[in-house]
Amino acid sequence: MEIMDRLAGRPGPVADQIVAALVAEIPAYSTMDARVLGAVREIAALYVAEAATLIRERRDPTDAEMAGFAASARARARDGVSLEDVLHALRLGFVVLWRVVGERLADGGRDFDAAMEVGTRFMRYFDLAAGVVSRHYLDERERLADSDDRRQGELIAALLADQEVRQAPRYWALVLSPGSAALVRTLRRLPLGSPVLAVPEGDTVLALWPALPGDSRAALERAHHALGPVLITIAGPSASGLDALAAEARALHRVAAGRQGLFCLEDLLLDALVHQAGGRTGDAVRALADPLTGELRATLAAYIASGLSVRETAGALNVHRNTVLYRLGQIHRLTGRDPRAVTDLFLLHAALGLTATGGGRESPGRPGGTS
Repeated sequence: MEIMDRLAGRPGPVADQIVAALVAEIPAYSTMDARVLGAVREIAALYVAEAATLIRERRDPTDAEMAGFAASARARARDGVSLEDVLHALRLGFVVLWRVVGERLADGGRDFDAAMEVGTRFMRYFDLAAGVVSRHYLDERERLADSDDRRQGELIAALLADQEVRQAPRYWALVLSPGSAALVRTLRRLPLGSPVLAVPEGDTVLALWPALPGDSRAALERAHHALGPVLITIAGPSASGLDALAAEARALHRVAAGRQGLFCLEDLLLDALVHQAGGRTGDAVRALADPLTGELRATLAAYIASGLSVRETAGALNVHRNTVLYRLGQIHRLTGRDPRAVTDLFLLHAALGLTATGGGRESPGRPGGTS
């Protein structure tokens, strides 16, 4: 087919049109430097020449002929271009190429069936190329993430060992949950003067946050609101002893399990004290909650959270105040401890805390509670 022969032999002009369209329509491409755009033009020219050759020869591309797309997809992943933009660029290249081919087919008087055959083969080539681009882009992003995880893990380990690799004068230690790869990426992208170091730890994330002069806690509060419904426990900030800070943040996270918000030791003093109770003492305190139903535990928790206000407890639970009084009486009867007496209320609060976090139970090689 003469049209395809000309395109295969001289793809440059169409490649230039493709690059111009990418720069005009896709912001990520409009900000690329000349070197990167030159590489994009090369893959566009390859796209044009290979498409023309494959349509002329009526066959699918080989793996070797798809290698250019694979390499380009990996390069754009390293450049930080989104997969959506990369696939948009591929589609836009197809549109430009098809417009050129369509015009030449019309000028040459080709019949409808011939045009449909060319269009069908173009679509086939695009689908195969899109599959290759998506697969290699995602493979490269995964490789980069694994590499970043290893690098940040090594840097955090060095900082926890007090080695001289710090990038900020002081750090907060944070533990966040629920942990996810998305949460790790979000933390690493936070716009601070020094990078936040973050690595997954089981179902949590450990982060070292550079302590900025002035309002570091306020910055943490803003970050918590931006991150959404997560639990963050913090310790610090400090210029040394980061391993101890991380251990404190982990221990506080166990104490605050089941909550959402931003907490330091001062926010959780009573809970931390309760959680320290181990052995027979912890078991005895925890056992106070055993006879309480979920409804009674929720009432007790709401009563404590309300500042011991029966009216506010009733509002929080959407029940009558007499129902709250009845349930408080039930708690007294079942436990032998009166939730309206200060000493008894402290023990009942401790029992709720130990039950919620699993504290007070001895486990092999580690007494109940945390250090």
